[in-house]
Amino acid sequence: VFEDWNFLVPPRDNNSILERQRRERLKRSAAAAAAVLQDGTTELGEEMTEAASLDGGGDTECAAAFQQFSVCRPSVEASELHPAEGSVRELDAEDWLTYFSQEGVIEDDLSLRRRIFLGGLEPQLRSSVWPFLLRCYSFSSNFADRETLTQQNRSLYKQLTERREKLEGEEWEEFWRSVQCTVEKDVVRTDRSNPCFAGHDNPNLAKMKNILLNFALYRPDIGYTQGMS
Repeated sequence: VFEDWNFLVPPRDNNSILERQRRERLKRSAAAAAAVLQDGTTELGEEMTEAASLDGGGDTECAAAFQQFSVCRPSVEASELHPAEGSVRELDAEDWLTYFSQEGVIEDDLSLRRRIFLGGLEPQLRSSVWPFLLRCYSFSSNFADRETLTQQNRSLYKQLTERREKLEGEEWEEFWRSVQCTVEKDVVRTDRSNPCFAGHDNPNLAKMKNILLNFALYRPDIGYTQGMS
């Protein structure tokens, strides 16, 4: 749900046929949007701007299409929450270690996943926990298994980087045209409100770019699609 989705369409030539057609299209779009938003997941905010000035305040029905709306977060009643909501503590580093056996196997992954689902986890644990949740590591793997897999993946990533940097001729031109030029445009538009990508010289932007480029090289059948960043 978009918290601050605001739009305001300025008036143009009221006397032209194209303008009237444009109004009708916007009116239908506004009606369709209102119908979707009335399903209970969101609610329309108060009307911020009247567009009666379009033609001297005459066509109020048409002017409704030019009003400004805000889409607000839905309110969730306590009765709609999971019965255990709020009763489970956030997973911290101390509790995280208790899920491992002596060999490093997570024996009760159901309990762990339930704990995280209901209580969340401390941000500093994400790099340790997410590989399990995303199936990069099997819950049944031990310390040695994960160390081996990590080294294999690092070696593969290094090989991909070297291979990409050695592209030349038609192969390089095709990769640039179909992947890299789009990636470089999108990476700089990554959400800068996120501390991980804030600032103009943030090194994490370069890391993001390299990950996307290497993935496109590794899986050319998928490549890169706008929004992956």
